[in-house]
Amino acid sequence: MNAEGGAGGGTNIHVEFEEMITISNKLKNICEIYIEGVQPEIKKLAESDFYKAGKALKTVESYPEILGKTMELFDNYSMAAQIVNYAMEKMYETDKELQKLYQIQK
Repeated sequence: MNAEGGAGGGTNIHVEFEEMITISNKLKNICEIYIEGVQPEIKKLAESDFYKAGKALKTVESYPEILGKTMELFDNYSMAAQIVNYAMEKMYETDKELQKLYQIQK
């Protein structure tokens, strides 16, 4: 991946398809960690008798909000994975179209 100045002072970012695959796989792995590990543990914490019994209730009043924010991270990673996959799909489609045009011009 590299960046260079573009027209009008903007920045063009060039990403190789293989880099996109790596990014997609890493985001997928993070999402799997949330689905298989974090999410079930958050559910256990939220449903714990410790919270319902009122022990140290003042201390844990903010836990539901904290747990919810933790799951918002999953939403963000999931959305990022969808965007990367969409970009890869569009790159692939564009490559196929360019390949057809190139073959026609031969």
